[in-house]
Parts: sequence; structure tokens; C-alpha cells
Amino acid sequence: MRAARRRVVSEGLTITSLMDAMTIILCFLLKSYQADDIHVAGADELSLPASSALPTVKTAVQIVLTRTGLLVDGDLVATVVEEDDGDGSPTWFIDPAEVDGELIRPLHIRLADRRAEVTHLQDLVEDDVDFEGRVLLEVDREMPYQLVRQALFTAGQAGFGKIQFVVVKS
Repeated sequence: MRAARRRVVSEGLTITSLMDAMTIILCFLLKSYQADDIHVAGADELSLPASSALPTVKTAVQIVLTRTGLLVDGDLVATVVEEDDGDGSPTWFIDPAEVDGELIRPLHIRLADRRAEVTHLQDLVEDDVDFEGRVLLEVDREMPYQLVRQALFTAGQAGFGKIQFVVVKS
């Protein structure tokens, strides 16, 4: 009887229940962790607008509109021409021979090719994920709205409707 009274039983958390809890937390963190391998490299002559709202960025086709050219994934697609508008301030535009109304033909061709590549790869993998049509658009803050609108219209016509603007955190 005396030996039974001296025996102290510890009732608390055991190491097994702690390991279960840690495993669940680890699985949750790994599932919610998102590693973005997005590399946005701006051109030297590009000055991006500032913003305080920065949403998460997903993998997308990168379109860069600088004072000298229009690039898709780092490749020059069209040349931007700078001209004096008469009151001493410069204005930029794409060569009119490469523009059809609001559509920038070389950009449309490149984006259509890019869309065909992505859909072909999805068909090979037999993935249930549909083409999303994401574009990261980097635009110099001095670019006129007309030129930005042409780039947006062309991206939309090529099937790239989800557009995110790249900005600098203010």
C-alpha cells in the first residue's frame, strides 16, 4: 500500500501528442508557403511609378515598355520613337507602320506565339489547368496613356486578359 502511494503519475502532454501537433503545423506552413521565382528586371532607362499596394505576383509573360522599345520576356519586339510634340515636351509612339488601329502587330504576334507554346505544353502534360493569360506590364512613368492603352489592347486581343502593373513600393 505504501509503495502505491509513493508512485507519482504525471498526467500532462506526452511527446507523442507534441510531435503530432508539430507535424500538423509543419504541413500547414509548407502548404501555405509560396515560393515565387519571379524575377522582374527593369531596364536602366525605366522609371516605374510608386505604389503602396503590392499584390502577390505569379508567373506571367513580362512586357516592358520603355522610352526606347517594347520588350516581351527580354526580347525587343518594337521600337519606340521619341518626338517633340511642339511645346518642348517629348512624346513617344510606336512606328505607325507596325500599328493597326490600337493593335501593335509585332506584340500581338509574339503574344499569340507565347500563348500557343503554353497551351501546347499544357496539352503534352495533360494538365487540367487552363491557360490563364497573365501579363506583368512594366511601363515607364513618362509614357503617354495612348501607348499604354495600345499595349493593353494588344495583350487583350492575344488572350492575355489578366494584367498586373509592376510598380515600386513607396
